[in-house]
Amino acid sequence: MANIAWPSNPSVGQTYTFNSITYYWTGTTWSPGTAPISLTGPTGPTGLTGPTSGNLQIKVTMFTGGTGTFTPDVNLAYAEIETVGGGGGGGGAQGISSAVTGGGGGGSGGYSKATRTKAQIGASILVTVGAKGTGSSGNSGTDGGDTFVGASYGASICGAKAGLGGVRCVSGTNPKSGAGGAPGIGDIVAGGNPGGPGQDGSGVLFIGSNGNGGSSHFGGGGLGGDVPSTTTPGGNATNYGSGGGGGTVFNSGSDTGGDGSAGVVIFTEFIGGGNPGATGPAGSAVNTGATGPTGPGKIGYDDGMLNGQFVVTASAGALTIALKNLAGNDPSAGDPVTVRFRNVTGSTGDISSLDITAATSLVISSGSTLGVTSTTAFRLWIVGFNDAGTFRLGVVKARAADNASIMSLTNDAVASSTAEGGAGGADSSQVIYTGTAVSSKAYRILAYLEWDATGLTAGTWTTTHLTKNQLFGPGVPRPNDIIQTTYFNSTATFSTTSSSYVVTNLTKAIVITSAANVVRVNPGSTVVNANTGAANVDAAVFRAGTQLVPLVSGDGGSGAGSVISNFTLDFLDFPNTLGSVTYDVRVHNSDGVTTVRMPSNITGMDARIVLTELMT
Repeated sequence: MANIAWPSNPSVGQTYTFNSITYYWTGTTWSPGTAPISLTGPTGPTGLTGPTSGNLQIKVTMFTGGTGTFTPDVNLAYAEIETVGGGGGGGGAQGISSAVTGGGGGGSGGYSKATRTKAQIGASILVTVGAKGTGSSGNSGTDGGDTFVGASYGASICGAKAGLGGVRCVSGTNPKSGAGGAPGIGDIVAGGNPGGPGQDGSGVLFIGSNGNGGSSHFGGGGLGGDVPSTTTPGGNATNYGSGGGGGTVFNSGSDTGGDGSAGVVIFTEFIGGGNPGATGPAGSAVNTGATGPTGPGKIGYDDGMLNGQFVVTASAGALTIALKNLAGNDPSAGDPVTVRFRNVTGSTGDISSLDITAATSLVISSGSTLGVTSTTAFRLWIVGFNDAGTFRLGVVKARAADNASIMSLTNDAVASSTAEGGAGGADSSQVIYTGTAVSSKAYRILAYLEWDATGLTAGTWTTTHLTKNQLFGPGVPRPNDIIQTTYFNSTATFSTTSSSYVVTNLTKAIVITSAANVVRVNPGSTVVNANTGAANVDAAVFRAGTQLVPLVSGDGGSGAGSVISNFTLDFLDFPNTLGSVTYDVRVHNSDGVTTVRMPSNITGMDARIVLTELMT
């Protein structure tokens, strides 16, 4: 056998071939076979792959009051920042003889969330936590404070606005609830919840507890005072950024609204970044190549979609909704979009993730209306299905064509869809349309698109009046959610002898936040014939001078003082406008002589109108 001239001073992993046999240096001896890669070796053909590393959460830091400085970890790749504004204080109340008064509840602070790199945060950054609003005896609650990360709110990288204080109730005032904080600064932003309305001294406490404080993203709104024998203070808010409850007084004295709760800033830090690196050349299972830097980890179920956004375009009357990653590109294996779903089996509580790694879009063909009416505001909801491991993009208009109902969308249910068809025939509201039909599969709400009151021509899609492309997340309302409620309640009697419709004292305005939303209108009262005339009496609801629906039409022939009708009505109205809209109840008789009263002057009779803006 020939002598082998082994190389001198070999390095670990070095190879040498003799007589077509390859040997490698283990560090102590030459061994036949292919050398394993060292942990820092060059990239080569894929060998046995070690486990892929996910995100490593290293630290959660919370700021719960005042100001402070956040210093990121030295190995930080990015941080998720959450902010909540301070909650408003509840309104106090002052007594009115033989009546119940109650202050309005304080509004909750807004919620904002942002993902920022170490470079965006800097070596350190100032943190300001919004203070709580406070309640005081017989006075309106004070506003909370804004919460932000940066030198000022306007220059912050994430910020949330404060909730406003509830209005006090004294004789002759309307104890309005404190408004929720306006949407702030961040990748996901949501306004706070308003507090509950107070009691205006009419002697009739309206539905539920008086003046509850608005609850923030973390819950904890203070309870309003109960109807008391003397006085009951409003409850203090708990958790972060919630409003205090309104105080309640019966007959005399005064009481205090509850304090709101301070805001909060939460930093969740992660190390690493990028997708797992390629393994090195083939080697033994024990000496697999090193895994690359840590990539983005999986997200919590509440976040729904990671690294995703929607780009909406229109061409030749068709609408294209395209899923992109945050870099603005089609999803890919190297930069995917991840969506999480509940298990399709209701009794199974786990979740599943789909990584979308290819171009994904849904086209609404020219001629398809989705139930949209021309020249009106509307909102389309974008959803995603887990169709047995295949991602399907869907869209639906939740408000019915006749505006009489709103489809429910939740993340804890399964649903089916109808194929869009591509021929201009997808024309129904409250039907989810996808490229391929889906049957009873788990789905997620991903975003919504909103057009203003000018809208478009039904079936001819444009983005000219598309005003909002909103990703869905914590704090973003879904269909049927209450945006705001306002009401008017009175025992004062209105009377008329007119044969034409006359505005009664039952009138109330609401400031609508989106032209795509509806208003739930709920009036109620009694109509009374005050003398012996036999005229017919009519009552109807009007919006901005236009009659909407009749409430009651009765025969007055039953005699003086007779109650013609106790009426109540509950319906949805679509004003198709932004800003202040006034609703009122009007009455008239048929002879121009008979006196009509509304409500009657019988003890305990009252008139009320409740207006609620609902998300569609």
